[in-house]
Amino acid sequence: MNINKVRHLVTQDESLKLDFKLKLSIELDSEKKELVKDIIAMVNTHGGRRYIIFDVREIVGIEDLSENIEERIQQIIANRSMPPVTIAFDVISYEGKKLGIITV
Repeated sequence: MNINKVRHLVTQDESLKLDFKLKLSIELDSEKKELVKDIIAMVNTHGGRRYIIFDVREIVGIEDLSENIEERIQQIIANRSMPPVTIAFDVISYEGKKLGIITV
């Protein structure tokens, strides 16, 4: 994911292929279920890549991400979907803040 793509995405409105979340929370079971539900909904739309961007509308940024955050998200999805969905997780600096971006 490059910064030009991020700049383009954050100016768009939410759609079937783009979702903005206030924060990335995957500690509680209900938070894990919500994330998987959102990802599966995106997988079921046709064509192209889909994105979930965390901490965007207010550009608050994310902090204290564990080094294995992508692996943790993959495990959450694999344990709650069949067949498992492959994602990519990127952390991008944008306007001095870190954004988390899941690409489905």
